[in-house]
Amino acid sequence: MKYEQIIAIFSELGSRMRALANSDDPVLGNAYLHNNWFTTDNVKLNLINWANALAENEVIAWLDTYDVKERDWKKVLGIVMAGNIPLVGFHDLLCGLAAGYRCKIKLSSSDEILMGWVIKEIGSISSELGDKIEAAERIEKVDRVIATGSNNTSRYFEYYFRDIPHVIRKNRTSIAILNGNESEEDLKGLGNDIFSFFGLGCRNVSKIYVPVGYDFEPLFNVFREHEDIINHNKYANNYTYHKSIFLMNITPHLDTGFLLMKEDEKLHAPLSSCFYQHYENIEDLVEKLKSVENDIQCVASNESIEGVVALGSTQKNSLKTYADNSDVMAFLTS
Repeated sequence: MKYEQIIAIFSELGSRMRALANSDDPVLGNAYLHNNWFTTDNVKLNLINWANALAENEVIAWLDTYDVKERDWKKVLGIVMAGNIPLVGFHDLLCGLAAGYRCKIKLSSSDEILMGWVIKEIGSISSELGDKIEAAERIEKVDRVIATGSNNTSRYFEYYFRDIPHVIRKNRTSIAILNGNESEEDLKGLGNDIFSFFGLGCRNVSKIYVPVGYDFEPLFNVFREHEDIINHNKYANNYTYHKSIFLMNITPHLDTGFLLMKEDEKLHAPLSSCFYQHYENIEDLVEKLKSVENDIQCVASNESIEGVVALGSTQKNSLKTYADNSDVMAFLTS
């Protein structure tokens, strides 16, 4: 299969994802019935994000970075997919196919519908490429492995795949650093970083660093755009539970009515909550964060800090952006 064919197939897949997002196709409703976290709005959001990322010029710019002109399909890549947000394992599949691997996939039970649709569409666009994908219950007889899970399952993965070159992903979360000079548009972007996909993704912001004396009122005013999130039953259950814990333990916190804000040094806040912490000096904060960089997926800020992304962009997919900052294509082509 020629290099140009891969580009054309990926671009066509992006077009079909956009078409699905702009439709009332039953697959959207089926995805929600199968997993109530996958609301139609959230599914469509990620479909559009991936459709944008798969524009032909984006695919070319991505693949031109690596030596993937020739493919012999002799090697097999095992992929253990997560299912915390829609299509979270999609990028790994693209990388495997782009690098010329036959892909053996262990689908997440939470994302069988959407990933099943993707696999079917790839086969529809190119039966030759579709034949390189196999859904399997067990990942064995493979040359390399990419596995995503929790901190607990990662220990199992590390042991099980100890003799195979692998990329094992653990729990991560994202943070935001505010300076008090953010525009309303910046704060709206932060709201999307927090509330998109109910906060279930590793790219969702679950911890905010604010300067001493920070006024939360402008932030909370913007957050009200997301207050309908409390009408989602599963999210509301989490909110009620954690609010009860805070009240019973007399834990100081801020309550918007749909999000709980608690001052805490930890990075990982429970669902329906967001931690915050004050800082006095931005340089000292950046230095301090180096000690926990392996727990952080991305940092959102309008500060000029190396490696940060703009507020509101944590969930915007890019072919060049890899989970855990681990270049999967470099791993597969090395």
